[in-house]
Amino acid sequence: MATAGGTGSKVPTPRGLGRSGRPSLAFLDALVHFALGMPNPVYPLDLTLFLPPCIITALLLWRDHPATPVLAAMVLVKKATLGLAILSMIVFQLAADEPVNPVMVAIFAAITTVDLTLLAVGAARMRGSANPWLRRQWWPNAASDA
Repeated sequence: MATAGGTGSKVPTPRGLGRSGRPSLAFLDALVHFALGMPNPVYPLDLTLFLPPCIITALLLWRDHPATPVLAAMVLVKKATLGLAILSMIVFQLAADEPVNPVMVAIFAAITTVDLTLLAVGAARMRGSANPWLRRQWWPNAASDA
């Protein structure tokens, strides 16, 4: 039986801890690898939490809903942010000499580039709206802008 701290006391060392009471490498290795052969859990979680807003936005765009431009901009910003985060994770994977799938790098780079391009085009095309649902009379500067 292992003892805590290597002092010879009869206190057992908790499983996964080395003689110094610090986590052993085997314990850390078990924490890092969730399941052998499984993908990085970031990708499925992001797709699970992010795919529904993309689908809802696409449906609202198709139906020409008035609030869709705001929702579409939010989704594009989230997609671009997610793509940039994944690309930065890939940079750190390369720096740590971890294996990187070049196909995934190309896919995320292409998606992020398209999202940033769509955001730039959308920002360039933004203009004021005179739709009655905006209730421009509620805003003091809106009447002078029109």
